[in-house]
Amino acid sequence: MKFQKKINNSVAWVINEQNEKVIAMGKGISFGRQTGEDISREEIERIFTPETQQKGSNVLYQAIENISDDVLLLTEEISEQASKTLNIEGFDDSHYLALADHLNYALKRS
Repeated sequence: MKFQKKINNSVAWVINEQNEKVIAMGKGISFGRQTGEDISREEIERIFTPETQQKGSNVLYQAIENISDDVLLLTEEISEQASKTLNIEGFDDSHYLALADHLNYALKRS
């Protein structure tokens, strides 16, 4: 995948193998990157593809842009724990973003 634009340190716009613009998440994947640099699959923890963006990429971009790296990492940890505890595959993208948005708002409110 090719890095395109930093959203925050853990989230980036990338171009995938099908030449589609997608959002990739992974700890520090945007830090110090330049446009066009390769990002390996091992660095990416979650990908939001056009097929999973039910409301369009602008809404998704705005939602993720306003959520801190720490909240995204916390959301990933909660998702992993819930998957293990509840013996489920994991959260789909819409539930993942809803949880991240909820945590972000709750932390700001507190």
